[in-house]
Amino acid sequence: MRLPMLAGQEFGPFLIEKELGSGAMGAVYLARYIKNNHRVAIKIMSSAINSNASSSLVARFEREAEILKNLNNPNIVRLFGIGKFKGLRYYAMEVIDGETLEAILLRKGAFSWDETIDLGKQICNALQHAHDNGVIHRDIKLSNLMVTKQGILKLTDFGIAKDLDGTLLTGANCAIGTAAYMSPEQCRGESKVTGQSDLYSLGVVLFELLTGKRPFRGDNAVELFLHHVQSKPERPSRINLEIPKFLDTLVLHLLEKKPEDRPPSASVVAKILEEIRVKILAQTSVGEDLAKSYADGSGLTKTSERKKARKLLARIGKKEEGTPWFRSCLFVSIMMLAVMFAFSWTMYEI
Repeated sequence: MRLPMLAGQEFGPFLIEKELGSGAMGAVYLARYIKNNHRVAIKIMSSAINSNASSSLVARFEREAEILKNLNNPNIVRLFGIGKFKGLRYYAMEVIDGETLEAILLRKGAFSWDETIDLGKQICNALQHAHDNGVIHRDIKLSNLMVTKQGILKLTDFGIAKDLDGTLLTGANCAIGTAAYMSPEQCRGESKVTGQSDLYSLGVVLFELLTGKRPFRGDNAVELFLHHVQSKPERPSRINLEIPKFLDTLVLHLLEKKPEDRPPSASVVAKILEEIRVKILAQTSVGEDLAKSYADGSGLTKTSERKKARKLLARIGKKEEGTPWFRSCLFVSIMMLAVMFAFSWTMYEI
């Protein structure tokens, strides 16, 4: 049973303006708080579910509201209040003036590496706050990640989140989540799910943002489960050659089958993402310096230019020492520079 037409009507302390979307559990409406005219989004549970107080969906709805009430982070949708009006349960939350990452990806295609790093860091910020408060989201996916017009990411839909201090709403050995994004331990229905499960899902999200595709595809949930548990994902850079190897390796690290083989926390992933940005920009600056020297006709024919190239390479080499993740990418860069140097030296000798 659908909710009655509420647009234009008062609903408790709110004036409903229009429906924003609906699903099996109910609908979300754009509304205004009558007292101060503040815009809010109201999630109202359907009357059919509301009539069955023992329903697991009622428990899920109330649990989501309770979880959001205890979270306060700029990258997590903010809860304003919960209540019940004329037998209908609801909660009011902030209005997100933007669209989901899923919609953006469909509209514009794969994201650039720097856009992906920025979004990834914001997702990590939301996840770390949730994990610090004992909450595992368990349903990280593009449709649950919204971006405002100002570029601020918001994590939504905590309906199947697991409170580490509470009781899991689903029975044991029951897979919960969205098949394409679920961790191997979720696919196996394991009851002990940690923050590393959300990090696996983050790996799927980053893979999809960078390539426009998901790491695994299947005709049904069972096939996807088997892929998550058994199959090795393809390197994102084999799909999109513009993906830096640094980022390539991090995504695969997040997609490790065993939770203990993934990064230890979302905050660590955020730090790695920022370090990757620094390393990529450092390499880009080397390339720009070399390109400039060729553009003005001097190439690397001058002794000063040769010394400068060696100095830049030595500086980056020192940064990379002790970080085997990025050694292969650095090797390729050095080889390219070496070829350019050799060519220029030959021209100089002639």
